[in-house]
Amino acid sequence: MSPRLSLFITALILVLGATVTFATAPSLSPQPIAQQSADPTIERGQRGWLRQLNLTPEQLKQIRTIRGRYKAQLEETRQAVRQARQELQTLMRSSASTEEIRKKFDQIQPLRQELMRIQFNSLLEIRSILTVEQRQKIGDIQQRRHGNVRNRLRERLDEEL
Repeated sequence: MSPRLSLFITALILVLGATVTFATAPSLSPQPIAQQSADPTIERGQRGWLRQLNLTPEQLKQIRTIRGRYKAQLEETRQAVRQARQELQTLMRSSASTEEIRKKFDQIQPLRQELMRIQFNSLLEIRSILTVEQRQKIGDIQQRRHGNVRNRLRERLDEEL
């Protein structure tokens, strides 16, 4: 796989993962979003997303329901990817043949693809409850985050070379 394709896939996974996890507010009570955003149990980056999107309490409830439907499937697939990657790293460190290593790599690709498909489906469901303005805002946020991820990955690649 080319470094450019690998970089793109990594950035896409990060962006989709971040998008899927943006609405993890633990409280869905009908208090104003600004008060919910001040909740210290919400990660710093997520507070910004919630504030920027101005989600209604009903939208928060729906997003939490959507995330709940995908949670087990996402966790299971993430664990399978993690385990397969660890196995690949073990093979890379060992005296395993090139063929064995390629076979393990080929096993990882469909798992990553499945993870991306689940994240994307979840994102599509979340998108369906957002207003046009919220969709535009989330697109802008994703674009900025994608640029930041891409820049960080590029810096890492430059450091390694």
